[in-house]
Amino acid sequence: MIFQDNGPRIVISMWVMTGVASLFMGLRFFCKRRYSKVIGSDDFILFASWTFLVIYASMTTVAAANGIGKHIDDLDESKTSLAIKLLYIGEFFAIIALAVSKTSFAATLLRFALERWRQAFLWFIIISLNAIMLTCAVLPFAQCTPTKKLWEIEVEGTCWDTNITVNFSIFAGSFSAAMDFALAVFPWLVVKDLQMNKREKIGVAFAMSLGVLAGITAIVKTSYLPSMARSTDFTYYSANLLIWAAAETAITIIAASIPFLRLLIKAATSSLTNSPYGRSGSYNLQRLSVRRDGTTSSRTATVQCGIAEPVSKKQDDRSDRSDKSILGVLNPTKTDIVHVQEVKIEYHDREDEESQREPEQTRS
Repeated sequence: MIFQDNGPRIVISMWVMTGVASLFMGLRFFCKRRYSKVIGSDDFILFASWTFLVIYASMTTVAAANGIGKHIDDLDESKTSLAIKLLYIGEFFAIIALAVSKTSFAATLLRFALERWRQAFLWFIIISLNAIMLTCAVLPFAQCTPTKKLWEIEVEGTCWDTNITVNFSIFAGSFSAAMDFALAVFPWLVVKDLQMNKREKIGVAFAMSLGVLAGITAIVKTSYLPSMARSTDFTYYSANLLIWAAAETAITIIAASIPFLRLLIKAATSSLTNSPYGRSGSYNLQRLSVRRDGTTSSRTATVQCGIAEPVSKKQDDRSDRSDKSILGVLNPTKTDIVHVQEVKIEYHDREDEESQREPEQTRS
C-alpha cells in the first residue's frame, strides 16, 4: 500500500500503540496465570477492549489506504465514500474500546472496595461512563436519515446540525477524562487498609494510578474536536484525532496491566524465592543460669518461624484470593490470616545432661 500525507503516520502510530498495549496485556495474563492461577472477569473485559482496539486499527488502516489522511481535494472520488464510511465505523469501535478498557480497571478496583460507598462509587463510574460513551458512539449514525448520507453526500435525506454531535462528543471526552482522574485517586484511598509497609503502599498506589495518563490523553484528544468540526478538509486533519483516540485506549490497557507486573518484578529480584512462604528459618537460643546451690542450668530453644502470604477462607470470583493475587497483596478482611508464625521450643538442663553422662563414664 502506498500512503501519502498523514496516512503513513496514522497507520504506523496506530499499530505501534496497539502492539505495545498487546505486550503489556500479554504480560498481565502471564502474571495472573502464574501467580494467582485465576483469570478474572476484569481480564476478559480488558481482552474485549483490546479486541475492539485491533478492529479500530484495522479499519483505520483500510480507511487510510482509501484516502483518509489525504487532503480531501486529492481523494479518489471512487474511494471517498468507502474511506469515510470506514472512518465512522472505526470511530465507533474506538469509543467502545475506550469505555470497555476503563470498565476493566474499575472492575479490578471493585476487589478492593469493601465499603459500600466505594462500591457504589465505582458502579456509578462504570454505568455512567458506558452509557455516555455508547451514546457518543451511536449518535453520529443517528444524525442523518438515511444513515448512508454520512458518507454519500449526494444521497437525498436530512441531517441534524453537526454541532449537536460535536458538543456531545466534547462532553463525553471531558467526562471520560474526569473518570480517569477519579479512578487514579481511588487506589490511594484503598491501600491505607492493606497490611503493608509505607513504601509498598506507595508503590502499589502509584502503579494503580497510572490511569491519570489516560485522562491527560483524553484531554488532548478532546481538544482536537472543535477544529475538526470546523474544518472543510477533515480527511486530512482527522489524523491527530484518530491517533489520540487509539492512544487513549492503548494507554488505559497499559495502565491497567502495569500493576500486575509488580509480581513478575518482585519474583525476579527476590532472593527468597526458594521458600513458598517468603521467609523461614530456625534459630538456636541458649540461656545459661546459675542456681542457688552453685550448679548451672542451660536451656536451648529452637525457634522455627515463617512469614506467610495473606490467606482468605473465601475464594470467589470477586477476589482472586490466593498466595499471590493481584499485586501480591490482599485487602485485609476479618476472614484473612495476615501473619502466621510457628514457634517450636525445646530445652533441657545442663545438670540433667551431665548426670546422664556420669554413669556412661563410670561404665567405660
